[in-house]
Amino acid sequence: MTAQQPRDPGPTARQQTGAEEALSTLAGTAIELADQSKTFTAGLIRREPVTEPATRLRELAARLAADAAWVDELRSQAQAYPPKGSEMDPLNLPAGAVCVMVGPPGSGKSIFAARYPDSWRVSLDLYRRLATTDDETDQTATPVAVEIQNLLLDARLARGLTTVVDSTNVPAHARNGLLARARCWQRPAIAVLFDVPLATVEARNAGRDRAVPVRIVREHHQLLPTPARLYDEGFTGVYRLSDLDTAGTPL
Repeated sequence: MTAQQPRDPGPTARQQTGAEEALSTLAGTAIELADQSKTFTAGLIRREPVTEPATRLRELAARLAADAAWVDELRSQAQAYPPKGSEMDPLNLPAGAVCVMVGPPGSGKSIFAARYPDSWRVSLDLYRRLATTDDETDQTATPVAVEIQNLLLDARLARGLTTVVDSTNVPAHARNGLLARARCWQRPAIAVLFDVPLATVEARNAGRDRAVPVRIVREHHQLLPTPARLYDEGFTGVYRLSDLDTAGTPL
């Protein structure tokens, strides 16, 4: 009998694995460069020799540029292989369901949500950016962003359209509002819990163009609910990120 060959996960799954690794590397290099820059500046103030630290800064800057090019290349490759069939719905969500991301900033919610068609997703970050001067971290725009999200969510659920809610949803009141809408339209509610280690979350957040304050990231991480609590609240299905493979499907 011929031994069965390992199944090729396909270009989309390979790209996702590569993209997550590339983003993690890019964030790490950015943090290292920022730390080295602080050391260099402190040395200038103390009038210490600057040749060696300046060389290190140039090396890190070159590495950062190479890492960024790697990320851009992977994104270009992903555009050449758009998801098809089941790859567009890795969790095989029930028809008309509302799928709620639950996790702190930097935990990978938007990366996961991007596995689904754009038309399925509602995003508070996007609506905050539209409501302000292009700043998705401006919390003063949250009330307007929530109104936009709820308007679109009601419109989709009324039509029985599956919807992915891409926002933190860590405070219980945020989830309660979404669950109330699911009950109103008699739609199943699924939660995806991003149980990512705090160190990983902080590193990813630090690599963003507009980082969320560390205090808020840590507060959100401490408030993460358990799967049991999410079920008690009324979610009909709960997935933990740690129980999903790199393609976003259950192990």
